[in-house]
Amino acid sequence: MVVFTAIRPPWSSTAAAASCTKTAVDCIKEGKPPPLDFEAGHQAAVCCHLANIAYLGGCQLAWNGQTETIAGDEQASAWLSRPRRRGYELPSV
Repeated sequence: MVVFTAIRPPWSSTAAAASCTKTAVDCIKEGKPPPLDFEAGHQAAVCCHLANIAYLGGCQLAWNGQTETIAGDEQASAWLSRPRRRGYELPSV
């Protein structure tokens, strides 16, 4: 179980996002695989989402990586998903 605390990052992510976008476009143009696989990308995105949820909620989160749920916090858990537009719903698993 991982605990995330709300923090205010001192850096700007604009340069990092531009670099990632350029890498992705270069991979597509050159027909090469991306430097990270999809699972690694998912795990990196989850960390960012959890940090945002902790920041916006002003709380600590207990993340269960096996079930991909936030333990003991219904309000924070509500941020893990959102209502989808008609025709773009996700199936229940």
